[in-house]
Amino acid sequence: MNKLFIPKSGFDFLKKLKKNNNRDWFLKNKNHYEENLRTPLKDVIAELGKIFINNKQGIQFNPAKAIFRINRDVRFSNNKEPYKTNIGASFISYRHNKKDEFPGLYLHIEPGNCFIGGGLYMPSSEQLRKIRESIKRDPNKFIKLTSAPSVKKYFGELAGEKLKRAPKGIAIDHPHIELLRLKQFIYIKRFKDADFQSGNLAKKIQKEFEAMLPLVEWLNSALTLW
Repeated sequence: MNKLFIPKSGFDFLKKLKKNNNRDWFLKNKNHYEENLRTPLKDVIAELGKIFINNKQGIQFNPAKAIFRINRDVRFSNNKEPYKTNIGASFISYRHNKKDEFPGLYLHIEPGNCFIGGGLYMPSSEQLRKIRESIKRDPNKFIKLTSAPSVKKYFGELAGEKLKRAPKGIAIDHPHIELLRLKQFIYIKRFKDADFQSGNLAKKIQKEFEAMLPLVEWLNSALTLW
């Protein structure tokens, strides 16, 4: 029977990897990575795909595409450790080009730092321009969707960084300057490790992902208006 959670042994693997972050150790223990982390996560993603099979945002829950590689890109980093000590998966609609990051959902598994997220984490300058134009065009729509009862219940409010000053070309006294200073458009909910280690993980995060989807839909619309 497929596991629909990330077993404690998967978390134990990541803890050991943090202490033994080298190629020799990883290759000797790669079977544990596959069995206790990657395979269970693929099963969780497949379950999410069943739950959200008819989502109108077109988000794909494809285990083969969603899971990030555990290998780190060390080319431009002072940290030369070859492996990540977490595992994550991103869910977007694959109609987008690959030049920019696009809105979607995210699942992160790391000892002491498990969370889910949704929205747009690192928009490009052109994406920010389009999003801000959409906010200016209809601020009430954006305010309504980001203050919905489900948003308040699960996330409180939008997370992410803001500019310290007004964006270029926007007056500091603009009535919606706080929204226009946003640099990221994300919801985040954190979990205890134990929450991910039993039961049906896809079902546990279903309501939160559902609450994130209106923001994802709004962002997709904002980015495709021009």
